[in-house]
Order: sequence, then structure tokens, then C-alpha cells
Amino acid sequence: MNFAFCKASAAAMVFTIAFGPSVMWIFLLWVLSLFLAVTVAGNRGNNPLWAALWALVFGPFGVVIALLQPIDHARLERAQVNTGAMKRCPACAELVRPEATRCRFCAAPLATGTAPGTDAETQRAGALSDAIPPHLRDRDRRP
Repeated sequence: MNFAFCKASAAAMVFTIAFGPSVMWIFLLWVLSLFLAVTVAGNRGNNPLWAALWALVFGPFGVVIALLQPIDHARLERAQVNTGAMKRCPACAELVRPEATRCRFCAAPLATGTAPGTDAETQRAGALSDAIPPHLRDRDRRP
């Protein structure tokens, strides 16, 4: 049996003995509400810290408050562009998939791929070769 599980079970048993089973379930409901409110707020583009505060203060009603908040489309779009899941069309500024060759909104041609030497692997290799001193870099090429 896992020691961490035994330790958690002992802590739950002490909590139940000290406060009663109903208080333990209320505490677990509050903790579940906290995680659920943070997840809902993050997925809707809202600040998860405010959702955590609402859930800590209001419990399950904090989840309802997080669900009633308007979706922040601008923040969600920024996150998609920053992570590389989407890119902006240079002609109409709408979000399109990175694999797209034409914008689905304005039919403008999009740049396919990247310019040579700008992808992450090439930049990483160039940075590593610049970090190696020249006398060590050229050592393998000498006759």
C-alpha cells in the first residue's frame, strides 16, 4: 500500500473525527468548486484568480459566477496567436490556421512556411554554433 495514500487516508479520518462527516463533505465541495471555477474562467478567457476568490468566498455559487461572466474573445485570440495554434491574415486580420495557404474570410494568399533559417531548429543550431569558440568549432575539420 502506498504510504502517501495511507497518510492522506489518516488525515481524512482525523478530519472526519474532529469535525464530523458533514463538514468534510462541505470542505470537499468547496475545494471542488475552487478547481471547477478556475478551470471555467481560464477556458472562457477570464482571470482565474478572480474565479478562485469567488469560489473560496461563495463555494459552489462561485462556479455559477464564473459561468455568468462574459467570454473574453480578445484574450482567447491573443492566447491562440501566441501559442501558434492560429495566425492572423495580413489582409483582413482574421484568425486562420497556420497550415492555411489562403484566408477563408478574404481569400488572400498567405505565406506558406517560413523563410529559410527562421524556423526554431535552425535558430537553435545557429545559437549553439555561435556559443562554441572558433578554435573548438573548427577542430574536427582540420586534416
